[in-house]
Amino acid sequence: MLKFDRNWASFDFPQFLMALQRIQQAVFSAQNLPFGDYAFFAKQVESLFRPEICAALDEYGIPSSVAQKCPFLADAPDLETAFQGLLEQDLTRLQVHPYEAELLESARQGMRVQD
Repeated sequence: MLKFDRNWASFDFPQFLMALQRIQQAVFSAQNLPFGDYAFFAKQVESLFRPEICAALDEYGIPSSVAQKCPFLADAPDLETAFQGLLEQDLTRLQVHPYEAELLESARQGMRVQD
């Protein structure tokens, strides 16, 4: 399942869908017919129908499922704000599984090392 999420759904399928869009746009335009725009749907599939910030945080070791449980991450307008929120957050007060708190702490420690 993880391979499907990471490869097919979040990369391959959106790429194929956008290729299909370009093909049908070229064919339909030549016939003066309206054509579809699949960009929004492709972007939603690419982020697995989760907020884009959650998909981005996954690249930094914070799984999307954990990020969605933390409003200071899931509702952040950008990565910088999410990282700042993580640095300021008291992780002992979060309603997450201890393992998830460890993942957040590990990500936070990684940010401090890079400073």
